[in-house]
Parts: sequence; C-alpha cells; structure tokens
Amino acid sequence: MARQIKPLSSTQCDGAKPKEKDYNLYDGQGLILFVRKNGSKVWRFKYKRTNGKDGLMTLGNYPALTLKEARERRAIYLNQLANNIDPIDQIKIEEAKNSDDFSFEKIARDWHKAYKDTGKWNDDTANKALSNFETYVFPLIGKLPIDSVKTKDLYYVLSKIEEKGFLEVVIKTRQRFSGIFAYAITKGYLDSSPAVVLNNAIKITRKTKHYPKLPLNQLPEFFSRLRNDGGNPISKLCLEFALHTFARSSELRFARWKEFNFDKKIWTLPPSRVSVR
Repeated sequence: MARQIKPLSSTQCDGAKPKEKDYNLYDGQGLILFVRKNGSKVWRFKYKRTNGKDGLMTLGNYPALTLKEARERRAIYLNQLANNIDPIDQIKIEEAKNSDDFSFEKIARDWHKAYKDTGKWNDDTANKALSNFETYVFPLIGKLPIDSVKTKDLYYVLSKIEEKGFLEVVIKTRQRFSGIFAYAITKGYLDSSPAVVLNNAIKITRKTKHYPKLPLNQLPEFFSRLRNDGGNPISKLCLEFALHTFARSSELRFARWKEFNFDKKIWTLPPSRVSVR
C-alpha cells in the first residue's frame, strides 16, 4: 500500500530550516520542496516521463513561487500527462517556438540531415535536395513557423517551381514536404501534416516545349562548336550523323553495320525497322 503523503502548508514551507545535507519536503503527486543546506528552497516536480524514464523539473524558488502557484503548475503538468504530453518536451517545444529553431527552414534542415544520416541518399542527391530547397522553397516559406505553414503555402511553392518547367523538382519537392512534416509530427511540433492532400491537389502536367529551329547560316558555327565540345564522342558523332541524314533517332540507335554499303555510299534500312519510333 502506497504511503499517504500529507500536503504541505505555507507554515511548513516557511519554517523549513537548513540541515547538514540537502533534503526534500513532499506535497504529493510529484510536487517537492527541495531544501538546500545553504538555506535556499526550490520547487521541483518529479514524474514518470512518457518514454518511461524518470523526469525531474525545477519550477522555481520559494517563496518567490508560492505553494499555491507551485500546485497550479503541478496541475497543468498532470493534465498534460493525462493527455500523453510530456511536460519537459512541451517546454522545449514552447521555447523553440520563440526562436528561429521553430521555423520551416530550421525543421527542414534538421529533417534533411536526419534523412541523409539514414544512408538512403548519396552525397550528390543530398546536396541537390538541399540546393533545391534553398533556391525554390526557403525564400518563399522558410521563415514561417512550422505550425503556421498551410497547404495553400505548399501549393504556392510547387506552382512557382512548375511555372519554371522543372517538373521533376516539383515531384521531388512534394515528396520531401511529406517527409518534413512527418518528421515535425514525431518531434511534437504538429498534430497533422498540411502536405497530406498535395498528391490529390496537384496534377503534374508535362507541357511540350518546342525549341526554335536553327537558322541555316548558323550551321557552320554549330558544327564547329559540336566538334570542339568535350562531351561523349559517340553522342557527338550520332548528332552530326542525324543532321546529315535526317534519320529518326530509333533508326539511328538500332543501325547495324551490315546495313551500310560504303562502296556505293548507301544505307539501307530494313522494312521491319523503318516503322520503329
């Protein structure tokens, strides 16, 4: 049977004298008046944390924090625990909200580091992901507190990237939004994610982009730059061959040596491959 603890009185708190060693006076339900050997008195709250470990919080000095006020603090923390909220974690979150640590950019960078540390990204992919956020996302919503970012804010960012024609970046950014807000939820910063509905709200449409034709008088310069280019030699030769023959890419890619008669300077395409597109 648990030992019954008689609540403290203000008279007991006032009259608590220092001893050779520090000692505790118990008010019950985790509230403790800690009396130091130098005579100072401090309110503490001891409880079992949501992670199963023991938690100990310092509430303030007595008598600056009265017995009544200390009990009011205890009532708040007991209510949080009843709702599966750890008071120590909650205080850290509230402190973070009053600093840049709670901004979307800070949380996104924390998520990026955590995800990179899993080994699912190589360095190149990780650097590209962060660069995309620094270029397209942080300038628009980076300074917003993470819990104030709405779905419409994320939609706006994605629409701006889509306007630039970077459709792959849109898809990757949308996926990473989901990861960032899931990370924020596990940290206790949010209860729900504004990125959940983005998959249904945004339809990626690939627009055909036609490049302007190259004027004939610029062909000599083009061939000169092509030959001096440091790219793959085979790719350069294929491009030049296509320009001379007007062959389709499939006809060129599947070409075989037996199709070429170098004496007659004729390339004969078999009927079975002419239709390949």
